[in-house]
Amino acid sequence: MFSGRFERKVELRSNYKDMNHRTDIQRSPRGFALIATISVMVLLVLIALAMLSMSTIELRSGQNDKVMAEAKANARLALMLALGDLQKYTGSDTRVTAPAAMIDSDYPSLVGVWKSWEGTNHDTNGRPIVPDYASKTKLEAESGRFLDWLVSGARQKTPSLDPTGLVSKIQESGTIPLLFEGTLGEDNENQIHLIPQQVDLTPSIDADNNSNGTFAWWISGENQKARLGQPYSPRTTNAVDLVEMGQSHSLTDPEVFGLAELLDDPEAYNSGTTNGKLASKALSLPTTALLSEVVSPNPAESFHELSTSAVGLLTNTATGGWRKDISVLTERWDNIYASYAGGKLPLFRFKPEQGATSQVPKPTTSSYDPAQSNLYPWSEYSLILGYKQPSTYYAASASWASLKSFATSYKNFSYNSGVVKSPFVWDKLAKSRASSITSTEIYNHKHRQLLHPQIARCQFLVYAKAIEDPRRLNQNPKRYQLELMYVPFFTLWNPFNITLEHEISGTLNAGQGSGKHTNFLGFGTRRSLPGAMAIVNPVPYLNQGLGPEDVPSTQYRLLTNGNFQTLDWPSNYANPYDNQLTGNTSKFGGRWKDLRTWGCWLPEGTLTLKPGEAKIFSPGELDTGYGFGGGAFRLKEGYNPTNLVGRGFAVSTNLTADRGFWFLFRGDRVTQPYRDRAPGYGFSLSFGNGGSHFGGTAVVPSGIGDEYHNITALTNEVEGDKYWPPDEVDEVTYTIGELASGPWIPLFSMSFGPRMTIGTGAGSNQNRPTKGVVQNNALAAMVLSDPASGDPKDHPANNTFDFAYHSLSLGSTITPNLSDSESYIATGYQSGDGLSRLTMVNIPLRPMASLVELQSWNPRGNNPYPPFQMNLIGNSDATPLIPKDSVVPPALKPAGIENNLMHDDAYCANHMLFDDWFVSSIAAQPQNLGGNIAKDVKTYYKDIMTGSDKLSNRSYYPIIADSGLSASDATQRVNGIINSSESFLKVASRLEVAGMFNVNSTSVAAWKALLGHAKSR
Repeated sequence: MFSGRFERKVELRSNYKDMNHRTDIQRSPRGFALIATISVMVLLVLIALAMLSMSTIELRSGQNDKVMAEAKANARLALMLALGDLQKYTGSDTRVTAPAAMIDSDYPSLVGVWKSWEGTNHDTNGRPIVPDYASKTKLEAESGRFLDWLVSGARQKTPSLDPTGLVSKIQESGTIPLLFEGTLGEDNENQIHLIPQQVDLTPSIDADNNSNGTFAWWISGENQKARLGQPYSPRTTNAVDLVEMGQSHSLTDPEVFGLAELLDDPEAYNSGTTNGKLASKALSLPTTALLSEVVSPNPAESFHELSTSAVGLLTNTATGGWRKDISVLTERWDNIYASYAGGKLPLFRFKPEQGATSQVPKPTTSSYDPAQSNLYPWSEYSLILGYKQPSTYYAASASWASLKSFATSYKNFSYNSGVVKSPFVWDKLAKSRASSITSTEIYNHKHRQLLHPQIARCQFLVYAKAIEDPRRLNQNPKRYQLELMYVPFFTLWNPFNITLEHEISGTLNAGQGSGKHTNFLGFGTRRSLPGAMAIVNPVPYLNQGLGPEDVPSTQYRLLTNGNFQTLDWPSNYANPYDNQLTGNTSKFGGRWKDLRTWGCWLPEGTLTLKPGEAKIFSPGELDTGYGFGGGAFRLKEGYNPTNLVGRGFAVSTNLTADRGFWFLFRGDRVTQPYRDRAPGYGFSLSFGNGGSHFGGTAVVPSGIGDEYHNITALTNEVEGDKYWPPDEVDEVTYTIGELASGPWIPLFSMSFGPRMTIGTGAGSNQNRPTKGVVQNNALAAMVLSDPASGDPKDHPANNTFDFAYHSLSLGSTITPNLSDSESYIATGYQSGDGLSRLTMVNIPLRPMASLVELQSWNPRGNNPYPPFQMNLIGNSDATPLIPKDSVVPPALKPAGIENNLMHDDAYCANHMLFDDWFVSSIAAQPQNLGGNIAKDVKTYYKDIMTGSDKLSNRSYYPIIADSGLSASDATQRVNGIINSSESFLKVASRLEVAGMFNVNSTSVAAWKALLGHAKSR
């Protein structure tokens, strides 16, 4: 706003005397001439007076015109000075504006300008470092970031963060109003009153002590206000168009400004200027008063909160230049790499200097790990342990190629009758020998978007039952045999928003050597079950005044014997049996049953999991044909407690009905899942196919051969004793008569899986927190912990996988729910307290429209070290594993910044994307959700420029030079932009942004409108 004034009082006075004539009352014939003469003289005087008055008016008008002209000139001067300062201080891309209220809420509405970090907040490879935060409060002359305030009075003073004296909120002596009640309404205290500045350095003063010329200007931050938008309808009511609507309909909530009725009258999706609704025609703030009959609040008085014209450009504030477009990059990935000079793309700008960018090559199946190919340009691949295979070879972050795979996943789906389907997309984590690992398998694991079900829960239940002793039938009193049975249950969970399908064949009709073993799909454990149990006669203890806690550990036995060798590394015999590990042999006495491993195979047919669906699989029959000393099962969907199948065996015989037992459980057994890691407390479970291991031999018992998915938890004994206390599980007491009176009775439950799906805290004495998904990504592909390290990263609380141990009773809610297929996860085990559907990952069903859709992409890739964070993009949840003033731990794991896998990923990932990138939504348009393409990217962009279509992200629209083009001109523009090898670098320069919002805004109403947009949608 500008004010120009020329203050001068011009006072023109015209004085004349009335002429009084006396005439003789006596008439004379000669008096007529005198009267006529006098009349003529009066007329002449009147004419003279009129001419004098006209001269006075003309003189006064001339003086006023001069004053007005000078005032206008002063206003133009104010405008030029304001524009000059605006260009001077904010013209550079690397400038940040913020309101004075950011410093002190009592400050008036002033816009200040700071320099951005300009690359000083990361090192030369882009890794974030602590910037000089104190520089934000220092002036540029003091090597600080603050430049000045955008107001006329600032030029007369040394820049200061304290704007006191530049602007007044109320009218004071010597100030002029630039924003007053006429605009803001009565009683609004956020007015703008300025002390006018002199035009002349040596101004002249009139008789009334007024200067002869002043001006004032003040700049308002339109980008700190909510942009008024016109609600619109989807293209159609088809699913694909409703999904598009959900991606981008981010208009501010008009109810905040008294315009709620706009939501009830949306315009057509592609309305033009002639048939658009009223809100799209509101050209200025005062015209918004015509949009509603509601008197209060009056939107026209929301000057500091609402804008009808806020427009932004897609520049990189952090390091300068235009932002890069993820849409065009991912859609034209192969074309861009094929034509870009040097074959390395500038995907991250380090500094505001020409050429100061990363150089990212394209991974291929033959060269799957080129330098700088990952999101974090400072992170490279390294071997963690063993030999190189997908499960041992990692970088700290996902690759740019995996982002491309995620963004274009929609092209690989099928759509029929409203159902979006995808086959499993996965590849092997581990094989039995290094020579069998192919480069294609490593490439697929690192650079493809994986789509497969997760092991949500592996639950082992220990049942007990008493039957009549088969060797002592018909005796009086009746003699009984006590039996135990182990029953595994597996819950598969589809966390994605699409249906997953996989064809399983050959499981029941072929075995090792059949050539069909890769069709098998199932679960296998690497080592013994995670616990030990004691069955004790309580009488001797009670007679001594002792209780269950006094039973020595030597009375406990392992639930299984364990496996000869682990199934993920070759020649890894570790110790022949788990119970011969030092921690076990010194603690426990023997074993209950010689079960060397578990191989549990899914049923033949089509395995289908709907979006978010969890299914339970329980043993249908023992696989006696293919199990050497193992527990091989063929599974079925569902669970029925009256028809249990498991591994059962006799524990004690010749028992009478009155004989009682304490059933005791401890979780402190030692295992060693991998040769390259020390023994510790834990468990490891694999999901994959049979490979060459199916069926089992004397050397390799039945179990998973090729792993596609693994969950492992392992910690040292000291931490394990604290985290899973040996006495955590309460004893269970039964008499033989009680065990003989009905079905199998559940004694203990061991649940294992992602922490947020197994309900760790439920029913446990320790009530360990599940921590949700912020630090516990349930989709973590692999966890490689080292019990011997003692590092925080290997503490069980920082593992995304966990155990839950429970004592049970008949009808316990910790047992699976009776069902044909449904399983219940997260909040409970049964239908009354658990979830049978839980969608946590939204894969794009059509082209992305904003960066926020990358929340479902995992920037950590398959990183096996914590923190296991989820939904990183757009979030800023910190991890306790990283100091608050760093993005890496004090001790790098592994050593070397290029190999270190532990980062504050919420900070690093957003640092890499949010300043440098945007999503234009210029992409191929599918006919439905996924599958066939209706328009390729070139046709779609052409239609945008001709005006026959609009971008899915409605906040973006072509610049004037690209709007309303003819078909031929639009085609020429497409050839110059989309066909260019630099297309992803150019698109931002061809777009404007309606309502680009400044996150530094302190307007509560603007934030409320912005964040509340979805409330009424």
